[in-house]
Amino acid sequence: MKSVNIIILNVIENTRKEFFSKFGKDPEEEKKLFINWYVQNNEAPLRVLINDLSDYYLHISERQILRYLNE
Repeated sequence: MKSVNIIILNVIENTRKEFFSKFGKDPEEEKKLFINWYVQNNEAPLRVLINDLSDYYLHISERQILRYLNE
């Protein structure tokens, strides 16, 4: 059995790889593009997706993520 942390890390790594293979860019360097792509390609309430982006992927505030989405 795998730990929850290992599963989460695998999901994060696979998501980053998928983004890179599509755009050839690092999500950290292309935050707005990554945020828009992530929201469009994942099925979950927007609030949950924003939390994912803030806590697991970009480590920026949810407020900043909302600014990127509203640009």
